[in-house]
Amino acid sequence: MMDPSMNPIENLHQNNNSVDVFFDSINQMSNLLNTGLSEEQLSIVIELLNYGVNAEQLARLIIQLRNKAQHDHQMINFMFDNIN
Repeated sequence: MMDPSMNPIENLHQNNNSVDVFFDSINQMSNLLNTGLSEEQLSIVIELLNYGVNAEQLARLIIQLRNKAQHDHQMINFMFDNIN
């Protein structure tokens, strides 16, 4: 929240510190829960949630994308293992 007694630069600095503390807390929680999300991915998730994306549907999509990527990786390994 903006403090009218502070100049705009001080307000901006205070808001940036709040955002940093918030993101650090979310990142620590993500790591404790072993989500496997990078800081960049976590930042995107937070942005999508702020835009109103349904959290449960987003979680399902992330799981589906991970499963697809894992399956594709296994198929590529299988193909390379069976060449020649």
